[in-house]
Amino acid sequence: MLKPQNYIKFFILLIVILLSSWLIYIKIKLSAYNLEVKRQSIEIKNLYGVDIHYRYTPESFFPHDRLGRGSQAWLKHIRTTLPLVENFLSKYPREVIRKNLSALFLLGTLEFNGKSYGGTYIDSAIYISTGAWFRYSDSSLLGSMHAEFSSILFHKYEFPKQEWETVNKPSWRYLGSGFDMLGRREIYDQTDELRQNGFLQGYSQASLEEDFNVFVEWTFTKPDRLRKLGSQYERIRKKYQLVIEFYKSIDPKIDIPRITPDTERGEKASP
Repeated sequence: MLKPQNYIKFFILLIVILLSSWLIYIKIKLSAYNLEVKRQSIEIKNLYGVDIHYRYTPESFFPHDRLGRGSQAWLKHIRTTLPLVENFLSKYPREVIRKNLSALFLLGTLEFNGKSYGGTYIDSAIYISTGAWFRYSDSSLLGSMHAEFSSILFHKYEFPKQEWETVNKPSWRYLGSGFDMLGRREIYDQTDELRQNGFLQGYSQASLEEDFNVFVEWTFTKPDRLRKLGSQYERIRKKYQLVIEFYKSIDPKIDIPRITPDTERGEKASP
């Protein structure tokens, strides 16, 4: 029979062995994740010419913007987000991507002026927050990528601003900017009144660009729902059509869902 002191030594040894085994397992797992992330990043670079950045430092991520702050994304989050990046990029002809998108930065958290962002863009680069402890949903991450890329296209090509403004009520004025709306509860509102006025959610009221961003996000991540709303609300249908026409004017081969004849009729006109 073991003496009490020997029991203690035995359990200490067992804990040390278990901890060592766990650390070795984690190291092997992280090494495998790292190799897979590198492989995926190289494939994306070779196919689309987009540099993937995921090792966070303020100097490399925000070299010309001191207001930007972020954090290192979890390697396992990066690993599961990169297939979504490929999905996002595959919706556009490679020439469109190579011409308009140079880099994609993946972070854990993303802030500007103390406000949290799901994504943003700077010049021809997109910044995406994958989440802190828990990764954002696939739909949310894909939506952010398409929305931020839509802003790059919005500023680079001739967007039909006048036609878009005409869809809104004559007395309507946007509230300011996306930054002004961040942190307010109503940004997630999806009411009948908003839809009657041509807005998919509260955040759409921030600016014309944000309104357009939300439509693009829904076009690629919630096309069936958007088509249904387009059949019910005339202003939503008209904005949806403008999104499609704008993207097709950039390149007819962009894989953007179209409005079907059934949804073009519109069943519920705006007042």
